[in-house]
Amino acid sequence: LGVCALLAGAALLCGGYILWIRGSQIFFIVLAAGLLGLFYSAKPLCLSYRGLGEPVIGLMFGPLLMAGVSISACGQLKAEVVVVGLAMGMLVTNILYTHSVLDFSADQSVGKKTMAALFSTPRGRLAGSAALTFGPFVLLCIDIAMGTRSPAYLLTLMCLPLAAALYASMAEFCKDPQRPVMRQAWFGPMGKWEAICSQGLDWFLLRWFLSRNLVSLFAGTCILSSLLEEVLSL
Repeated sequence: LGVCALLAGAALLCGGYILWIRGSQIFFIVLAAGLLGLFYSAKPLCLSYRGLGEPVIGLMFGPLLMAGVSISACGQLKAEVVVVGLAMGMLVTNILYTHSVLDFSADQSVGKKTMAALFSTPRGRLAGSAALTFGPFVLLCIDIAMGTRSPAYLLTLMCLPLAAALYASMAEFCKDPQRPVMRQAWFGPMGKWEAICSQGLDWFLLRWFLSRNLVSLFAGTCILSSLLEEVLSL
């Protein structure tokens, strides 16, 4: 409790200073995040008990987080930050959604309602996976096509093979959950893989690692795209 109070107090001091120099925009972002955090499990909304916990976390760690950082660091919120924030939010949601699809049967047996439970069939759950996996790329491509974002962001398409691997693996799971999985070196880091396989958890953690690694790679290519945009504008 003491550690929690210390960290919360330090965060409030930092936040208070940012609020003082940047104005009320930050307050409303913090308020929205605070309410979402509270009603994630608190009554009367109990969002996580209604299959909405995953998108709530995606919203907080995607558009709200990036909007807050943008205003804090730059003093303004640009439209392109919102679009990237939405894309990142979808990919963060996808980590949790992938988890909920893999644990769907176990969650159903104990009456736990996750986002996967909002879809009544395996085909519906797979469609949700496709939307969250490929939706971010569609968002950025539409933004580029409309001329509101630099073509430098086409660099993010380098992540598509990893996204396709994740979707293909989820499709295999929805069709045949018992089918063995095969890890490829280009899937990215998957710590303690031999121990994971020996415990029979490879079917679960390969897909979880893929969804996590996709977020990291997408974020990295967005940073590189932004730097490339700056270089091209010189």
